[in-house]
Amino acid sequence: MSDVRLTDERLRWHLNNRQPDRERMCSAILGIEPGYSRIEPRRPEGGPDGGRDIQCLRDGRRCFGAVGFKNSVNDSAQHVREILEKFRKDARSAKEADPEISDFVFFTNVDLTPGQQEDLKAHARSTGFIDVEIYWRERIRLLLDSPEGYGIRLSILDIVLSDAEQKVFFTKFGKDLQDLISGQLKSVEERIEEIQFVNWKRGELRSINVNVKLRKLYRVDGTDHEPFRFALRLSRVRMYGEGEILLGCYSVIHQDEQRADYEKRHFFYSDTDLLPQDKGKHTLFPQSTRVVGEPFDSIDFGCAFGSSHVTPSAPGIELGELGQYAIDFYCDANWAKDIERVEVWYDDYLVHEFVNDGKRVRMKDVNRIPHWPSDTSEVSDLPVLFWHGWAHGFDRICRRRRVDEH
Repeated sequence: MSDVRLTDERLRWHLNNRQPDRERMCSAILGIEPGYSRIEPRRPEGGPDGGRDIQCLRDGRRCFGAVGFKNSVNDSAQHVREILEKFRKDARSAKEADPEISDFVFFTNVDLTPGQQEDLKAHARSTGFIDVEIYWRERIRLLLDSPEGYGIRLSILDIVLSDAEQKVFFTKFGKDLQDLISGQLKSVEERIEEIQFVNWKRGELRSINVNVKLRKLYRVDGTDHEPFRFALRLSRVRMYGEGEILLGCYSVIHQDEQRADYEKRHFFYSDTDLLPQDKGKHTLFPQSTRVVGEPFDSIDFGCAFGSSHVTPSAPGIELGELGQYAIDFYCDANWAKDIERVEVWYDDYLVHEFVNDGKRVRMKDVNRIPHWPSDTSEVSDLPVLFWHGWAHGFDRICRRRRVDEH
């Protein structure tokens, strides 16, 4: 640990004629003491302060503080006498400034005996103060030589931490510092993400991807699994004109005596000027994925604009125009109860999450859904409307897909 004599010596002379630093040090000391808050130096650069170098709250009550340091103090009788007189003068001035004040704190770099401290407290109470605290040189030194005070000691008295003190300091405050730095970095990252999100909303939508989370693990064995049909539909509100986009997938079961698997087929339909190159076209895509005997608890499908499914050079959808569209998710009635939630991703942002609360609406007219696959099963159940909302419902910052979620 640092030699205690060095701190004592610096308190005697290092702040000679440096009243602003004296007041700043004393204010900082109150900041590490329990019960003090809203600490404000009044006029550290000089000027009349009415006996109030510091004002603060102590346990919620207003408190005035005064700083009485001597240059090159040697604890002589004269120095002690001058400090005792300064205390009385500052306490009297503080009371005159605010007769209702009840707390007073005094700092000095002069060593005071316990008897002298009690005399000063008794004098302050006789003038109307209730709680009085005195910080004399040794009490100040003890605080500055504690882990809580190392920073104050370094910045004001220019005393560096020894190796032992650094170990003590980081043992006690290392996690707090790490949390503080991490919090600041997180704030910067959140701001960057916010800017990126705002810029993204002003641009074009390049892809829509849907992830259907199921309540249990399904096995393709011909009994546990029935063919599925899922679709996401974006339909323009009539006041803006006609048009819709439909994308989805369905399964076809393949089974023999040795194994069972299923083929997931994707479909896409567009009749909207959001995609001018496809207006008036009924576009179905034969893309499929064959899964051999693998259990699954989620199903993914989607489409990309400007590549693959649509003309390679096609532009994306203006995100701002999606405010004209409603969004619906459909599925087979026999699958609706087994869906836990549905996630809809626009590019890398999760913009919709539909949770299965059992409040689905049964469709009575299947023809309202163009190109709903009809050759996947002998089951004649109509599709159900699992969720209904608005395609542009993402004013808040959406969660961005992590790298490991791709």
